[in-house]
Amino acid sequence: MDITKIDKNFANSEITRSDIEWHQINQDAFELTGVYYSEKDGQYLRLPKEIADNVNEGVSHLCTHTSGGRLRFRTNSPFFALRVEQRYDGVMTNMTLMGSAGFSLYVNGEFVKCFAPLLSTNLYAKKAQEPVFYEGLFENFPKHLNQTLDCELFFPLYYNVHDVYIGLQKGCELSKPKPLTHQDQIIFYGSSITQGGCATQPGNGYTNILARMLDAKVLNLGFSGSCRGEQLMAEYISSLPHSVFVLDYDHNAPTLQHLKDTHYAFYKKYREVCKDTPIIFISKPDYNKNPKICDKHRRVVKQTYVKALAEGDKNVYYVDGRTLMGKDYFYCFVDTTHPNDFGFYKMAKRLYPILNKLLNKEN
Repeated sequence: MDITKIDKNFANSEITRSDIEWHQINQDAFELTGVYYSEKDGQYLRLPKEIADNVNEGVSHLCTHTSGGRLRFRTNSPFFALRVEQRYDGVMTNMTLMGSAGFSLYVNGEFVKCFAPLLSTNLYAKKAQEPVFYEGLFENFPKHLNQTLDCELFFPLYYNVHDVYIGLQKGCELSKPKPLTHQDQIIFYGSSITQGGCATQPGNGYTNILARMLDAKVLNLGFSGSCRGEQLMAEYISSLPHSVFVLDYDHNAPTLQHLKDTHYAFYKKYREVCKDTPIIFISKPDYNKNPKICDKHRRVVKQTYVKALAEGDKNVYYVDGRTLMGKDYFYCFVDTTHPNDFGFYKMAKRLYPILNKLLNKEN
């Protein structure tokens, strides 16, 4: 562990506890899913840069965003501290900084804290890719004292991450988490909605909600404005081990014709390798924004499903985007396109029984 780096970047730290021990998260006691550390790029990625760079410019940039990253471990420390090095990547008008740049901490399944950079650090004056350092301390664990805690830390939905240090009480337990019920990951490929815009904190993105509800590994390949059904992405996804594939890029198709040209073709390319893996096709949820266009897109997505069934594929499923929010539709959005926390919860509740059935069918 590079203590020198911690001391240098946090020389003026407000965390003054003398009983704290810092841990880098590459230790065996930590389980990291959804992202991996690239020594070459010096940061955490969702897919290799050499793949992303050949998909499109948006994916090349957004693969460095850590949506879906999930760090799990067990400890009996009475407090939790965090130190992070990121790169500045903008402040959005429709999303909290906690959601885009923060880390969500869950303890024994309960949300307890979100850590994020403060605007008071003159964040608005930052230039793209300038370093951002921040830290936080959570000490409100009295009811858990002397107990072993199951901790989960969800990574930022829209920022990249270069270094993460976890601070625990010296001498306390740090051990591997209990195994997830479902070890084979679910892969989600989709738009900014899939990436997590505009959840108020990372744990409220719908794929992260599902990860907790299902007790399963998740790989989030949602790329804002950049999921266009390229054949290279179909090839890459089909090369990864996974139990279920959720195909949800309807929103990022630039035109109706583009969706017609790519959707079924994406499915067929994927099926060349993953012949029996369940696929869930989803159409976009914000149908009231433009019902006529949305309905045309919905029909294209459903046509892929119907055609696959006609060809004898028994492992395809279709979810009409109009059913994701149901009667609560008008309470579910931030900006008429991106769900709020309630909208993401509704999406997760709608998809849970389908995914749960498929995962349990696999076992």
